[in-house]
Amino acid sequence: MQHPPTISAFQYTPLDLSTSSIRLVRLLPSDRISAPIQCEIFHVQFGEDERESQPGYVALSYVWGDSTTLVDISLNGQPLGITENLHAALLQLRKRGGDNIFWIDAICIDQSNPRERGHQVQRMYSIYESAVQVIVWLGPQEEESNLVMEYCRSPRSEAWLERATGRGRQFRATLALVPLLKRSWFRRIWVRRMKKKK
Repeated sequence: MQHPPTISAFQYTPLDLSTSSIRLVRLLPSDRISAPIQCEIFHVQFGEDERESQPGYVALSYVWGDSTTLVDISLNGQPLGITENLHAALLQLRKRGGDNIFWIDAICIDQSNPRERGHQVQRMYSIYESAVQVIVWLGPQEEESNLVMEYCRSPRSEAWLERATGRGRQFRATLALVPLLKRSWFRRIWVRRMKKKK
């Protein structure tokens, strides 16, 4: 688990820690990429079959980044400070029409409540496992990382590294792979533990 940032004075409604309840966040749509982020947060409770008893949601895996500089978002009409890296992710994930339901640790867990934080950390494996999708945010595009993603999405992605012998896009994508793999997300303890469980 990452160290919690210093968070604005958003007033969380306490979770019932005697149950398997968690919070989910609805990311509201906007037509403008630069529009302020607006979200709604709500409680759900997992039943015996966790996959069937809660609304479908996307779990976001990311690195919080610098917790000394926060950006305010609107959460149920109240300000909540999040890190710049998470804010950049939400700007990219926000849809123009409709909305998306997410589980995001820095928003869905009351980071000022150590007891709740410990309770939710114990549930993180099942939270990720029960998500309809897990999105990994590695950070903004830089050092031609877009080329790596382009080739990873290619139907022939298995062989693109082997074919990257020229000075074209494949060669540049190969060079861009090294700094991409050095990003902070790959060094997270949680990521390494998840790899071992698989």
